[in-house]
Amino acid sequence: EDVGVLRSIPNISIIVPSDPFELFKTLEKVFDYKYSVYIRLTAGSNSKIINQDDYEFKIGEAIEIISGEDVSLIGCGNIIKNCLDASTELKKKGVNCSVINMHTIKPIDKEKIKELSQKNKLIVTVEEHNIIGGLGSAVGEIMAEENNNCKLVRIGANDFYSEGGSYEHLKDIYGLSVEKIIKTTLLNL
Repeated sequence: EDVGVLRSIPNISIIVPSDPFELFKTLEKVFDYKYSVYIRLTAGSNSKIINQDDYEFKIGEAIEIISGEDVSLIGCGNIIKNCLDASTELKKKGVNCSVINMHTIKPIDKEKIKELSQKNKLIVTVEEHNIIGGLGSAVGEIMAEENNNCKLVRIGANDFYSEGGSYEHLKDIYGLSVEKIIKTTLLNL
């Protein structure tokens, strides 16, 4: 619920790095940034490196890791790895699927969301957060201002607390496993 609460506070930025390398790039940028910054960490120190070292990290600018024309999976944090794996499997099923690293939830990359909602049939947001007030809500707010026929589906904690369990078990309960991301995407095409 942290992102949902913090998004309503003026002059604060929210960044959710997807791997240790992106965290390093985030830290480099926030020292000279004009606003307060909340950095949300969603993975341990041994998480897989997703980003290449040659990309330019900019607060508020999403990164299109994989391009696609049918569906865009928009994620942030450690769950980007699951989005990449789901995209690979969806392509095998004939679904041209892009993956967007929306590392900055506030200020969100409005132009990227507008571009994706014009070219895609479906946008699926994937987040380790309540679907209320988080990444999916932020994307939906931008899409609501646009004239397009793109559908939005939000995957995340659907406003409930589950029992405890391992990280993988909890991702499965909240629909964040690779298999459930694929299933949700295919059901909504």
